[in-house]
Amino acid sequence: VVHEGGENGGKRKVERVWGGRKLVDELGSGDDDDEDQEHDNGGGGRNTQHDLLGDNGGVTSSANKGGKVVSQLARIASMEGEKKRPRKQSRREEEWVESLVEKYGDDVGKMVRDRKLNPMQQSHGDIARRVRIWMETRKRKQGNAGDEDESMEMA
Repeated sequence: VVHEGGENGGKRKVERVWGGRKLVDELGSGDDDDEDQEHDNGGGGRNTQHDLLGDNGGVTSSANKGGKVVSQLARIASMEGEKKRPRKQSRREEEWVESLVEKYGDDVGKMVRDRKLNPMQQSHGDIARRVRIWMETRKRKQGNAGDEDESMEMA
């Protein structure tokens, strides 16, 4: 649909629907081309950033009542620096890695090529990482068990 001048300040507008979204291209004098950044929408047509996001940058007033969206984004941004707790290996994963280590020791190359114990074809780096985590967990468990034995002997 092409709109001629009038309420939009003498500019021509082309409105079309692309991928279920209403897109508006302004066909003006070319004076205001640097005001809006243009983005290719992948369909050959060009749309300004304003056209794609709307008058208020894509945030509807009902979604941003009381600054909820801004406060949620600020909270998420502040959490970015925090370290996440590392994932614990499941009991089944520990058993699987233990069977690989029992059979091949520290030869990760052989673990990778074993079709029966490594049916999912885990990579060298992945198995090496899992073995390292398994060994660290095992040492930690043995260290904790030693601490408990000492406390029992003292009693």
